[in-house]
Amino acid sequence: ANLIAAGGMAKRTAQNLVDTGRGRVVAWCPSCHVHMTDVISRAHDTGFSLSHFAELLFERKDRLAPLLKRPVPIKVILHEHNGFDRTVPVNAMVRALLGMIPGVTVTPSEVTTPGYMCAPLVGMPAVLQDVCAKTLASARAHGAEALVTIFHQCHRELLGLEADGHQHEGGALRRRG
Repeated sequence: ANLIAAGGMAKRTAQNLVDTGRGRVVAWCPSCHVHMTDVISRAHDTGFSLSHFAELLFERKDRLAPLLKRPVPIKVILHEHNGFDRTVPVNAMVRALLGMIPGVTVTPSEVTTPGYMCAPLVGMPAVLQDVCAKTLASARAHGAEALVTIFHQCHRELLGLEADGHQHEGGALRRRG
């Protein structure tokens, strides 16, 4: 019954997107992007291309640049994943987009998280905790004042760090206690 329901949902999703009449659909969620390109579009005629939101912004960077006038003096580190980046090079795109904002310095990180986003790591709490600890350690080591996430689910997981004893104090990521 679950396969029948999933098949119907996939067909309706594809048809609803086709019915918009758009030649291009833009997704924010990497798992939705992968599911649409690797599963739904193989079983159903989609008739549209699929892009990630970062691609849309990156393609329009020349139009965005003149709008980015107000300096934001901050040093940031980007939370990156390697899984989805092989499908769409979002890590480099988002780094470049952040670098267009006057005053923003994107510091390099030696931490690249496995998978498409943090969601699959929730089932492996020790791995997720290790990734979060390494990400924060890298941010602190590089003097980053903010941790920037690309994906909504990663933001939700990393936001929980404050509840776990981390906070943003005086412009630097610090461990409480």
